[in-house]
Amino acid sequence: NVITIRDYEKEADALVKMNDRTCSVCLDMSFDRVAREKHEAVVHFKETQKFKCDHCEKTYTNKNALNYHVIRHSQDFVKPSCEQCGSQFSCSESLVRHEQIVHKSAKNKLSFECDDCGKS
Repeated sequence: NVITIRDYEKEADALVKMNDRTCSVCLDMSFDRVAREKHEAVVHFKETQKFKCDHCEKTYTNKNALNYHVIRHSQDFVKPSCEQCGSQFSCSESLVRHEQIVHKSAKNKLSFECDDCGKS
């Protein structure tokens, strides 16, 4: 089975329109639209990483991302840590996800309800 460039572009356009997390060039699936836009800019459109951290080697395409990163170098920044195992995380959302998955935390447990019968 041979696929033409036209067929590929047609499928890529359909996927991108259906899901804004899908890269329009390589069809890679990103975490969200912002991550997809950064992926496309850096990987495919060779946008340069203009903003460099003074504390480490990391670079960013925009000032806001750099500022968010620099906070993590501050002595005032305390990484959220798990009370059960001591694992540390870069943000509280990651800690909550860790507790849900690893420790099956009831207080943060994800629940889904069936539309037909109401059971979760």
